[in-house]
Amino acid sequence: MTSILWDSLRMVLVAPKCVSCELISPQPTRAGLCPICLPLCEPNNGRRCLKCDLPLPNASIICRSCAACPPLFNHLRTPFLYGGPLTEALTNFKFRNRVDLGRGLAELIDKDPAVDALLRNSTMVIPIPLSPKRLRHRKHNQATLLAKNLVKNRPTRVVHGLKRVRDTPPQSSLSLAARQTNLCAAFRAHRKVHNQSIVLVDDIVTTTQTAREAALTLKAAGARQVNMVAIARATKTLAENA
Repeated sequence: MTSILWDSLRMVLVAPKCVSCELISPQPTRAGLCPICLPLCEPNNGRRCLKCDLPLPNASIICRSCAACPPLFNHLRTPFLYGGPLTEALTNFKFRNRVDLGRGLAELIDKDPAVDALLRNSTMVIPIPLSPKRLRHRKHNQATLLAKNLVKNRPTRVVHGLKRVRDTPPQSSLSLAARQTNLCAAFRAHRKVHNQSIVLVDDIVTTTQTAREAALTLKAAGARQVNMVAIARATKTLAENA
């Protein structure tokens, strides 16, 4: 009886709790998700825009947004769709100081063939920067933590080649129309990006405005190529862009 009680107590105190279903898992969690919730993360493997990786509901190869205004980034890859248990993992990582989830989240996309190819062919990896004010408030930049984990065992390096020069409202708090102009002239590139093949890293892509503005800034500074990888692609703008 004592052994059973001790094992139960140890389970409560030591075993990890899933950030999605909040149940205590007898098995190790990955990215904060238990073995039941992890398979519920939806891969972004269907028909997608060749430029921005947005899922497409028809036979198109380019979404309406990229066709109307081609982005300056070369390729963008997001191996998962935003939603389900992955939403809770990313929310805890980004807003609740669960920096311990960074390694597991990076591992979720690390073996994706497109992500691997983009990283291996890059000369530097640049995390999307936060403004100093937001960094002080959040205490960490989720993009930097992801980037540091993604470059492990790869012939590339993390470089802070972009600086946020305007403290803009969070994109997630704005309407679709407001997001289009919110980030204009928000970044400044370091001269070290000249003639480099760059991979930008962030956690979520929604309207691609962050990627577009960062690529515009880097290309203006002489970057040879700008690609981007993120964990998840939000699809709530699918109807407007497809």
